[in-house]
Amino acid sequence: MWKVGMCPFLLLALFNMPYWFFMVVRCVVVYCCIIEFCDSVKERKVFEPIIYGIAVIIFNPLVLFHFQKYGWQIIDVALLTFLLIEVARQYKKEIV
Repeated sequence: MWKVGMCPFLLLALFNMPYWFFMVVRCVVVYCCIIEFCDSVKERKVFEPIIYGIAVIIFNPLVLFHFQKYGWQIIDVALLTFLLIEVARQYKKEIV
């Protein structure tokens, strides 16, 4: 459940934090998205690997993308929403 591990970081990134925190967020998101990308490819999913791949490219801590604060907030909320939907879908599947 690497998806759950990313959610608090993305949520905290919406607030004013020091620069080093955003670098930690980048590293955590990239690490977790690479694992989720591999898992979703193994499960032969179509849409999820694309989202995780885009997230890895955007959050890459080695080749930095520079967006305004508002742009990062939109990206964080979009990824957070996707992750929460995925967690809910997986939880629902495990219950049924």
